[in-house]
Amino acid sequence: MKFVTQDWIKRSAIIMLVSVFFSIFLWSVELTQWAGLINANSPEPHGEPKAIGLLVIAISFLKITILTLVPALICYGITRVINALKRYVKVARTA
Repeated sequence: MKFVTQDWIKRSAIIMLVSVFFSIFLWSVELTQWAGLINANSPEPHGEPKAIGLLVIAISFLKITILTLVPALICYGITRVINALKRYVKVARTA
């Protein structure tokens, strides 16, 4: 419980910033011609999906996993870089 309450504002801010940047990135990709071509080439834009039930469940699980892990790994990387920089600055000040 001590770790959860330690620096929670900074960690929450990092998570929020990464989520906002990731959302902006996905939104900007949606507005490209590439995405428009993909949507235009689909034969039935609002048709009933023809996938099997198990495949739909697997794809949904995969999508949730990817959309959760990508921002989490980006946050983890940013936190590691920040901690490495803090250690480097601390060592440089003492030397």
